[in-house]
Amino acid sequence: MRKEFEMQRLTALGIASLLLLFFSVSGCDNQSSKTASLRSLALVKQGARWGYIDITGKFIIKPRFIDAWPFSEGLAQVRTGRRWGYIHVNGKFAISPQYTDAWSFIEGVARVKTGNSWSFINPEGKTVTPRFDGVDDFKGGLARVKKDGKWGFIDKTGRYVIPPIYDDCNNFVEGLALVKTIHRYGFIDKTGKFSIPPRFDGAWSFSEGLALMQSGGLWGYIDKNGEFIIPLQFREAWPFSEGLALVRIHGFWGFIDKTGKIVIKPAYMEAWSFQNGLARVRKDRAWSYIDKTGETVKPRFEDTHAFYEGLEPVDVKGKWGYVNKANRFVIPPEFDAAGPFKSI
Repeated sequence: MRKEFEMQRLTALGIASLLLLFFSVSGCDNQSSKTASLRSLALVKQGARWGYIDITGKFIIKPRFIDAWPFSEGLAQVRTGRRWGYIHVNGKFAISPQYTDAWSFIEGVARVKTGNSWSFINPEGKTVTPRFDGVDDFKGGLARVKKDGKWGFIDKTGRYVIPPIYDDCNNFVEGLALVKTIHRYGFIDKTGKFSIPPRFDGAWSFSEGLALMQSGGLWGYIDKNGEFIIPLQFREAWPFSEGLALVRIHGFWGFIDKTGKIVIKPAYMEAWSFQNGLARVRKDRAWSYIDKTGETVKPRFEDTHAFYEGLEPVDVKGKWGYVNKANRFVIPPEFDAAGPFKSI
């Protein structure tokens, strides 16, 4: 059901850098070290099964799950057969496997699927909202939901704050939600009032203060007043990330800044947005990384995720391990997949 989403699962963000605190404290006794090691767990795959390790590389929850996701708000969703449930950090089920699909706890609730309908549950497994045809996670106290083919927004009691009247919508980002009505896109505020009227052919949610909008087959960027800061001019483009945005010009990808100035010339057949100061790009058959000056940076490993809790998962010839910021292995590469450590 989710085998295509291992990268999404493994790049889930950590909440607190408790491991950095652990490494910075001198003179800790064995009991303190043991306690600290259990404050963060990482999801790893060994063979065909998923489990969880501590910062010493020891399995705290043995790899016995067909599918699993990182801990969030003290619980992790796992699948043992055809059904999903939630486990505590001790590996015991807090909510027995009973759902056809399940997602992480966010803002105190989790979205789960039973049959063909979705609802939200609390950490005790109690359903706290009505059932819907589709749902998304809560963000800022609101979640988008689908009922009878239309989308709206509910609060955590399941009450409609904005009725389901839109053909499509995204969650609120930077105070505004992208909505679609009669084949046009615009933005509403949390009262449901249009802040930017639906007049665009295509759109993305706001990112770093600007939103990517399409009209007449071309893309440009608007501010929250609906004014174009970067005029319609690109056949293809992506939202801003770390101050730069991917755009395609004459068949090649490059990067612009928020004034629309090209800062990395279009020279790539494929490219990804910047994350942690680097962007993955391809000129021919080989992929490489560039920094924000456009200089090629040789990656230290075949594949990596970002540092969380002071350790970074890295790929060495198909096996994953963890290095510290001195680039030294703390946990040897012995896993078939590995994600970042996350506070529990």
